[in-house]
Amino acid sequence: MRIVPAPRRRAATALGLLFMPFLLFPSRADECHAFAGDPIWDDGKAEFNLYQAEEPRYGEKRSFEARMIVVKEDLKRDLRVKSDDGPVPGKTVEVLKLNHVRRVPTGTYDYHQMLSVFLERASLRPLKLAMSHFESCGITYVEILPQTDHLLHTSHSYWDREGDRTVEIPFGPEGLLYDALPLQLRGMDFEEIRPRKVSVLPTQISGRVKNLSLVTMTLQVAGRQKVAVPAGTFDAYRVELSGPQGKDRYYFEAALPHRLLRMETAEGSVYRLRKSLRLDYWNHHDNGDDRLLQ
Repeated sequence: MRIVPAPRRRAATALGLLFMPFLLFPSRADECHAFAGDPIWDDGKAEFNLYQAEEPRYGEKRSFEARMIVVKEDLKRDLRVKSDDGPVPGKTVEVLKLNHVRRVPTGTYDYHQMLSVFLERASLRPLKLAMSHFESCGITYVEILPQTDHLLHTSHSYWDREGDRTVEIPFGPEGLLYDALPLQLRGMDFEEIRPRKVSVLPTQISGRVKNLSLVTMTLQVAGRQKVAVPAGTFDAYRVELSGPQGKDRYYFEAALPHRLLRMETAEGSVYRLRKSLRLDYWNHHDNGDDRLLQ
């Protein structure tokens, strides 16, 4: 990790052929294309998933609802923001965006957290990650812009020694962003059961700016099984990510587009799918429209 002077906003390499092929997908590239190329992403709506979630905080179990929203967008190559003009040849790249929204009850000052990660649709490589956390103590923001061989990690925090900082984190073709995995792993080859070593940047969802070094972990498709969640019972693939802190388990629906049904983390968090919608949620902003999520 190397600390660098804070750049001007998004003064990073414009998107081009930055990335080598993603090592999770080369044996059967059609699997990645079957997921990312599924015409469901072109229907003008988003996949809106609601999860019954729980995780330990301050020694107690906290129950809450988490949302994971996946939608196709056109990202500007130079600024890495959503294009107001839609697709523009040579100037935009098609992405799948995951918005992960959480409100974790913590007594008198709930944690409000949201993470957005943008994956190039053609390769499922990460192009950008942004995270915001706020509660009654203050606000924290993190932005990650992958470059050719490193991550440009910029953070702004209300904590001493975390206030305004930009660092470079080495990041090769085997690198993964932990927070992208609920979407990115949906494009992997679920028939490839050999374990593989990967380098993972741990979660950035936090009020503290931490986890600035990659961790060597093992990723493996561990089998196929029935999984019961509040939304129903489904045939699923189990994917395991093992590292120094323990094991995470992801259960993806066997049928396309491989929705995330259940997630268990080494830190004790559990997500269970309660409801899944195809929804143009940006058109449902009136009083009472929240009934769609009941």
